[in-house]
Amino acid sequence: MLGTTTSFTCVPYEIFDIPEKGTAVSFAESNAAVFSNSILGLLTNRESALSALASSITGKSPYSNLLMDKFRHAKVTVKPDYELATELDYGLLGYFAGNTVRDNCIGINAGEEKLDTIKAKALSAAIGTSGSCGMFTKEEGTKQEVISCGKEEVFTIKDELNTAEDGDLIALGSPQLGLNELRLLAALIEGKRLKKRCIIFCARAIHTQAEHLGLIDRIEHAGGEFMCDSCTCLTPLITQADFDSVITNSVKAAYYLNHSNRIGVCLKDLKTIMKECAD
Repeated sequence: MLGTTTSFTCVPYEIFDIPEKGTAVSFAESNAAVFSNSILGLLTNRESALSALASSITGKSPYSNLLMDKFRHAKVTVKPDYELATELDYGLLGYFAGNTVRDNCIGINAGEEKLDTIKAKALSAAIGTSGSCGMFTKEEGTKQEVISCGKEEVFTIKDELNTAEDGDLIALGSPQLGLNELRLLAALIEGKRLKKRCIIFCARAIHTQAEHLGLIDRIEHAGGEFMCDSCTCLTPLITQADFDSVITNSVKAAYYLNHSNRIGVCLKDLKTIMKECAD
């Protein structure tokens, strides 16, 4: 017996006990690698499924790239020249940064001293979706090149990903939702009823915690459906056979639903989605 834990999650940092800062881990999931390097101070490259599996069996990982301090400093910083407010804003910024800067680490100067988990997840997932970068940092030194990200660049990205005016389904959870997002969702639809089918993807461990807190009942009472241990994209759960288009707040989901699932996407932030689709 190898002692494996079948977690089926893309957000291990919200499921398991976090090792000490500076601990080497091995994550194949891109948002997990970016989030863990950038927010938690863990050390991981963006591994393949096979190399991560090899690390889990051997307890070792190649000492290269982001496991080495010299690669964990940004040479280029992306600085938005507009105000960021929602998780979608951070997702679009991350998509621009990942697509523009081809390096191990990107500097992000977004103004906030400390990002909340929801915004940090959106930023990490989008960086991982559009490029090969495995980490972002806030540092901005005099030797760094600074690239401006303006509204025009963001509108171009959104136009590329936003391929439908509306959707048959609301899909939330790419990355899978954690307790913070479920608390926010429950608050947004308290006393309301969803007008569209809404599938929420989360890890079973998160679902169990949320159930104990009463969040699941509140969300299901409003019409939400939970799909545990699964993914919004790259699965047969959301296909052209059943849906023409999907509403989501995830830049990562929008990219894969468009390019892999071949389904139209209506991209909006969570508060706007709930305001328009629940009453």
